[in-house]
Amino acid sequence: LLEAELRVAGLAAADLERALAPNLADGGVDAYIKKQPPRPTEFLPSGPRIFQFKRALPAVASLAAEIVRSEFLRSRIEDGVPYVLVVGSDLGAKREAVEVALTASLKKHHLTANIEIAGADWVLRFLKDHNFAWRHVPDAPPAALHLKTLEQWSADQQKVGTSFPWTEDHERTE
Repeated sequence: LLEAELRVAGLAAADLERALAPNLADGGVDAYIKKQPPRPTEFLPSGPRIFQFKRALPAVASLAAEIVRSEFLRSRIEDGVPYVLVVGSDLGAKREAVEVALTASLKKHHLTANIEIAGADWVLRFLKDHNFAWRHVPDAPPAALHLKTLEQWSADQQKVGTSFPWTEDHERTE
């Protein structure tokens, strides 16, 4: 997913470092974007950025401990690199509270961090912009594999010979 967004943002694949074993303890770094994107996007508004992906939201104390233990992550955060935690569950109103609590917890360790927490809504918006990526989502509905964004559908409808007039249900004759 990030590789697709890199291309949109004008970055090369070499500008992304990925964890080679994302299921192992890695000190909070699953992906590291090393440069400022020439064409900022909603998902890569500035750079560099550090991403960590979790299926569910862990306890703030656990997150803080993982960040504090990683020399790599600490040094990047001290340099002002944003830390983006992407959680596969719906966070709702908890998102902001967790950002505040994690920031406060890290300050106790003399670490001022730019924390962003993204939930399932962020992931869904991301997938809407990169529909091809649905095939990488476990248990994705089969119909999602062929979804188009409204912009893609609209562009297809404007191509010569492909559009057809919409007929309301009450006007159909078949």
